Amino acid sequence: SRGLNHCLKDRPDVVYSASCGNGFVEEGEECDCGMEESCDNPCCDAKLCRLKSGAVCATGKCCDLTSCQLKQAATVCRAAHSECDLPEYCTGSSEHCPRDVFRRDTESCADGKAYCSNGECRTRDDQCRLLWGPSGKSSDDACYEVNVNGTKYANCGYDRDTHSFRKCAERDVMCGLLFCHQLNDNRLEFGLRVFTEERIGRARKGREMVECHAAFIDLGDAKQPSLVPDGTACGENRMCYQQRCWDVDSLNERGVGTPCEKDCSGHGVCNSEGHCHCDIGYGPPFCEHSGSGGSLDSGPASRGSYLALLITLVIVGVVVTTLFFAYIIIRFCNPDRCRTPLKISGYRSPSSRGSRHKLVATVSSNSAVVRDISAPKLCSSTRDIEGPQFTPIARLKNTHNVASSPPAVVNSVVSVRSVGQPSVGYKTYVAPPVPSSPRRLPKPPYPSSGRYS
Repeated sequence: SRGLNHCLKDRPDVVYSASCGNGFVEEGEECDCGMEESCDNPCCDAKLCRLKSGAVCATGKCCDLTSCQLKQAATVCRAAHSECDLPEYCTGSSEHCPRDVFRRDTESCADGKAYCSNGECRTRDDQCRLLWGPSGKSSDDACYEVNVNGTKYANCGYDRDTHSFRKCAERDVMCGLLFCHQLNDNRLEFGLRVFTEERIGRARKGREMVECHAAFIDLGDAKQPSLVPDGTACGENRMCYQQRCWDVDSLNERGVGTPCEKDCSGHGVCNSEGHCHCDIGYGPPFCEHSGSGGSLDSGPASRGSYLALLITLVIVGVVVTTLFFAYIIIRFCNPDRCRTPLKISGYRSPSSRGSRHKLVATVSSNSAVVRDISAPKLCSSTRDIEGPQFTPIARLKNTHNVASSPPAVVNSVVSVRSVGQPSVGYKTYVAPPVPSSPRRLPKPPYPSSGRYS
């Protein structure tokens, strides 16, 4: 009644004590390659169970035993072995390969013929080839209808509590016992003959009979390989799970293959830990930003994106800096701040009696210190040229009417000098007209009573 495995469960109080040279890395040891005479690890001192000088590691899939250094990040340390598996990469900071993870359950695979289950993607044809050899393939659907019988060769599994075979519900018949067709002389190729049994049956399909090869394989408590594997499609958006045909969404609601948050932004797949495994060029946790690929569980998938990310950050920094300085220039060099209002005051020259245009322009009270004219500040204005600060200058540029002005100012010259100022524009001076000096004209050939100036 206690079973043959009772002695294996009778665990002793003390199994062993720690010692250098037993091949196990224990507390206080950095490495342990066995006895000194049999150790062939170039990175470990077998006598002291310590790393040799200059060595960083001595074991692990991410340790380079030729240099005793860690392998570079993104080095594959465990390749994917199937469509539903995911690769793992060295992190660059540990000698150990990350734990094995795979695509989440219920992810579609095999071109829609199956769904991922525990890292495997298996169809009925795949399982038939496993049992019956390369020529094996799933029999016609008519063979599976007998699974409602609940017999040794037509069932949905064995119930060890009742010691009986379970009958399949009609919706679950495609998830029960596996029926195959093969061309290998009806010879089962899986397992030892002493633990296997085969049966060849027939089922009617219309007017013809089709062969239905079934097997019974005794593996104790292990899952029977003669049953339809989990993940096999049993209808549209439906898959076999524990010999029942489930709707995929229903399984997700029950916690089987729960989708990842944000659906990995369309740039990755969800893994068995509920984390996004991102495509190269995108980074976890949600694959929405640039990164090195991989996941939080598997390590980085590439190293190149680190350089790309650095270049991107440099470019963004240059652009932001340029825009900032452009804003500063525009903000503090506004044309309105460059205009210097002119304060006009009347000035009457001693030699320009009665002139109405003898004005001088001086700088208003808000003038700044005069700067060198060699670097003038250029300003533009759309203000009305007839304004009070511009009218005197505009008029002074025109010649005076000889008939209305005294002879002393006919040849007057207006001198205008502009001196640049730091922030308020120009300081403009208008010099008074220079009195004309009398000139001696040649005498006309005829008598003249007048005099020319």
